[in-house]
Amino acid sequence: MNRFLHIIRNKYFIVSVIMLAWISFFDRYNLVRRFFRDGREYSTLKTEKIYYQQKIAEIKKEKEELFGNNDKLEKFAREKYYMKKDGEDIFVVEKP
Repeated sequence: MNRFLHIIRNKYFIVSVIMLAWISFFDRYNLVRRFFRDGREYSTLKTEKIYYQQKIAEIKKEKEELFGNNDKLEKFAREKYYMKKDGEDIFVVEKP
């Protein structure tokens, strides 16, 4: 028992306990925040990463199809950017 009290009264032990408590609960980047809040953010970022990887794959596939065929490229340019040939008129009809 006397040895236990001697360890608790040691200034290094007291400072270590205070620093551990500070790092665990009061610091800006405390352990609670790291394990719980950042863990949730990490999981949402992982799902977003998967979503964007799928979108990138779809866009690459569309790009290959588009630039592989001149007819599709012309159709895309006409629909998306309203490009036209000389002597043509374009009428834009918007859906309500």
